[in-house]
Amino acid sequence: MLKAEEGAQVAAQIATECARILTPGGVCAQVTDEDPDTRLTLLQAALSLAEVDLSFKTVESDSYEYFVYLIRKKLRLRPTKS
Repeated sequence: MLKAEEGAQVAAQIATECARILTPGGVCAQVTDEDPDTRLTLLQAALSLAEVDLSFKTVESDSYEYFVYLIRKKLRLRPTKS
């Protein structure tokens, strides 16, 4: 997707929309062959104002390497009653 003409903008919009619609504790997974040097920087910038945790895992298959990026919406802590 990032290789497309407006790919970075579209990828950022998708990440932002995922973060918006996730329920607290919910996870959005993106699977791609785009390495963290490219994708992680874009996701961090796009999600800088969102209340999410961002991580990734590498998945290797025979001759391919894939990356799974996880966007997890933070839980909202409820105040305890006194």
